[in-house]
This record gives sequence, structure tokens and C-alpha cells, in this order.
Amino acid sequence: MKLILARHGQTEWNTRFRVQGRTDIPLNDMGRAQARALAERLDCMKIDAVYASPLERACESARCITERQKCPLIVDERLIERDFGAWEGAIMPELSKTQPALWDIWVKTPESCPIPGAETVQEVYARSMDFAAEALARHPDGNIVMISHANPVKLILCHYLQASPNCMHRIRTDNCSYSEIRRKEDDYVVSALNETYFLLQKGLLPERSHL
Repeated sequence: MKLILARHGQTEWNTRFRVQGRTDIPLNDMGRAQARALAERLDCMKIDAVYASPLERACESARCITERQKCPLIVDERLIERDFGAWEGAIMPELSKTQPALWDIWVKTPESCPIPGAETVQEVYARSMDFAAEALARHPDGNIVMISHANPVKLILCHYLQASPNCMHRIRTDNCSYSEIRRKEDDYVVSALNETYFLLQKGLLPERSHL
């Protein structure tokens, strides 16, 4: 049994280092090519279902897989990106200069970062883990894919790596990268982390410097 955790493809806001959060920005051409490459990469296994965030950048990425696999697409609100409140739409390198103290907290101890009007890291962790536990129980012998966003993906991985959510920025999640959680006896192990070689081979892995 495998749970594939994938981030959506690239958007224009990703290229501008803008905080997207709940803002519903669609994929750009690079993002669509990345999503097609991810779907092709997963051809080596039978996928039973794809679960996606309700935001279009995730749904469009997910549809590339379901159309090839002929499997259901299930939209799940628990997979939506974090609501970043006052930071929605902000440019990340500018935040590090205009709000250096708050940015430093976000980078070092995100659980305690009080972004005005934002969903807390603990809230994102709780709903993401609620989804993961339910999905793993629902598909004990199959392979499923979760198409979500950087924060839910990182926080689920923190859990299965037995790391604090404060370690989330130590995990890289490139656009359309995938990680893998696999059943091992009565437990689960992380068997792949931020896999991107299939994107690199196709020239679909731009350099990224932000979180």
C-alpha cells in the first residue's frame, strides 16, 4: 500500500514568490507540463483514487492522473492550502525585509508564528493528519495519490518522520514533486521524499530559493 503525496504544478504566483494560500491561482504552462509528467511517472503503478484540494491548481494537476489511470477524483476540503491571512499575496523576499521579526519566527518555529488572520500550523496539521489517517484506513491494500499544497504535504511528512511541525521548513516540496508513504508491517515508513528526477529529465525543474 502506498500513499503518494504530491504538490500541485507551478503557477505564476510561484514564479513571483507570492504567498498563494487560499487564493485560487491556476497552473501556468510549466505547471501543466509538470502535472502531465507526474501522471506519466505514476503509470508504473495502479492508482485506486486521487484525492485533491478544492483549489484549481490542485484539481487540474489531479485530473492529469485520473484521466490516464481511469480512477476517481475525490475533492477533499481538508487538503486545501493554509489560509495565510494578512500574508496572502505577499512576496516572500519582501516579507523577510518588511517584517523581519515575524519572518524569522516563521522560518525557525512556524508553530508559534502569529500571522494576522491566518490559520495556525496546528490547525493545518490536524486536518491534514485527519485526512491521511482516514485515507490509509480506507485503502489498506491499494495505492492512492494526494494532490495538495506545500503546507499539508510537509506537515504529513513531519508526522511520519516523527518530527515536530516546527521542522516543516527542513522538508523541500517542489512543484509536482512527490513523496511516498508505504505500509511496513503494522506501521508506515517514508519511502520517497520530494522525488523530482522525472521532472529534471524533462527540463521541468526550475531553481527555487523560497520556502
